[in-house]
Amino acid sequence: PAGWLFLKNNAYPDQEGVLADSAAPVGPEEAAQLFAPLLSFHYVLAAVSGGPDSMGLLHLLAEWRSRLGAAAPMIIAATIDHQLRAG
Repeated sequence: PAGWLFLKNNAYPDQEGVLADSAAPVGPEEAAQLFAPLLSFHYVLAAVSGGPDSMGLLHLLAEWRSRLGAAAPMIIAATIDHQLRAG
């Protein structure tokens, strides 16, 4: 829909099932630069699974929105259970 951006975290494991650890952590300043294009939207839907990458993305989005206040789009999280873990 107009005014919406759907954001999905795409972290995939390597062939051994381990996520690659090749990138440095993203801090608030870098996140602000990466999220700057989102300012043109009214709403951002973040699809998150509850895993560490998804929760990191959601934390960065929430912190970014908090810093910007009313200038930032509304952040909405949609949770997805991939049923990859037992229990």
